[in-house]
Amino acid sequence: MRLSLLLGRFEYGKRGILDLTHTRLFTLKTLKRSMAAAGFEAQAIEGIVVPMPFIFGQSALSKVLLAVNRFLVRVRPQLFGFQLLFVCTARPTLRTILRAAQNSAQKKLPAITARLDDLRQSA
Repeated sequence: MRLSLLLGRFEYGKRGILDLTHTRLFTLKTLKRSMAAAGFEAQAIEGIVVPMPFIFGQSALSKVLLAVNRFLVRVRPQLFGFQLLFVCTARPTLRTILRAAQNSAQKKLPAITARLDDLRQSA
């Protein structure tokens, strides 16, 4: 189990330290998979830097560590990020597609009805 965790594998089971009742831990891969399974598509993923000024105060050391962390987060956000920010959009479901089609048809109906009336009168 510890080796799996070290390698970034958070596999949940029926018992043990990662049983189904524990808070979820995600790797970048498992979070992407979970978001996709929930119907979302990641548009952007951004690493958040460690809040060094809260740890070390507004000091020169804090500024240097913050700059180093910013660089490392740009290189490998999943490894050096304090948190990851996902910007996602919901993939359209069948229900939303059908609702949009129905709304579009209802908006066009008066114009179509008027055109049909014109064609009937001219015939």
